[in-house]
Amino acid sequence: MKKELWTILKKRYGRFLIFICLAIIASYIYIGISNVATWKEQERMYDEIILIQKSQNKSPLSKKEGLSLFNQGTEYEEGEPTVYYTTYFNEIPHLLLAAIVLVGFSMFFVDLKTGFNEFLFSLGVSKKRIYVYKYLLVALPFLSSVLFAKILYIGIVVTGIPSEYVNISFIQMGAYLLGNMVTNFLYFSCAAFIGSVTGHILWGPFTAFSFWFSLTYFISGCVNAWYYFTGNDLATLTTSENKFLVYTVTKESVNMIALISAFLFSMGVIFLGYLLFSKLSLETKGRFLLFKQLNWPLLLVLIMYVPLTLVFGMNAIYNTDDGKSPILKLVMYAVITAFIASFLIYQKNLQLWWQQKRLKRSEKVGI
Repeated sequence: MKKELWTILKKRYGRFLIFICLAIIASYIYIGISNVATWKEQERMYDEIILIQKSQNKSPLSKKEGLSLFNQGTEYEEGEPTVYYTTYFNEIPHLLLAAIVLVGFSMFFVDLKTGFNEFLFSLGVSKKRIYVYKYLLVALPFLSSVLFAKILYIGIVVTGIPSEYVNISFIQMGAYLLGNMVTNFLYFSCAAFIGSVTGHILWGPFTAFSFWFSLTYFISGCVNAWYYFTGNDLATLTTSENKFLVYTVTKESVNMIALISAFLFSMGVIFLGYLLFSKLSLETKGRFLLFKQLNWPLLLVLIMYVPLTLVFGMNAIYNTDDGKSPILKLVMYAVITAFIASFLIYQKNLQLWWQQKRLKRSEKVGI
């Protein structure tokens, strides 16, 4: 039965998985080649400018400074870690994360909505085994292909330009790959969890999309809220991207405590999904939440998550502060979030209550 389940799942996911893995690898190969071409174009431009400057007896530009993979930022506070920027590692990390969230979310949600779960559950195999096999067959090769694509990408860029301009060490590249792998794992596991506990055809995907879009703002919001409530001015706060999770190639030191926390959180989410999936009932597959025991925890999480993201995340980053107290806006958004989330979570209960009320009214009229 184990082999039969493995074969069924391979047929179910195999072609799509191969396609998206190859697409990601091919995309990063293309991006790497494009980045090298951009560097060579910049080199030609520098050579032309230097020739002109020499003919005019002017001091030439420094090719080393302009063509190095990473340059040191000039605006940083004393005592703060050195900030580096690059114009030659131009990937689109959030597009990749969208693909990661899509695959993770679809791993459970699509089977629920297409009725494939009914077939799997009829095989006589435990739900826990189905859950584990999905991770082994989908998550492991998919995330491995993403890691392989990143390694290829870095290799193409680093080997495509002269070594004297490559000012990033193997240790720094390894730290980036480790941090990025944990970041991708966090996004995938959270998206898979959302896909395994939601059942509404509209609000399930919307929740996954909102998570993909807002996580960086939420992290920034948490940091900015901490700084604000400990006496810092909100206007001085900025985004925390790449300070906790790692999205783009960097030579800055990674935050190991944050990465370990993200990894442990991801494992906890996977384990919680494992426990819940074993109790999945197909009778609830049309509900926003498939498990009643998540109603209150999710409501509390949203009441905290949404206000922090909007007030101390997006507002602080985009300087949209309108002079109102952050505390007042936190309370306002918390109330709005509580109302909307309660409606989504308890929608079926409200519909049932309304139907029962109408039935009692009709019975009284009939009497």
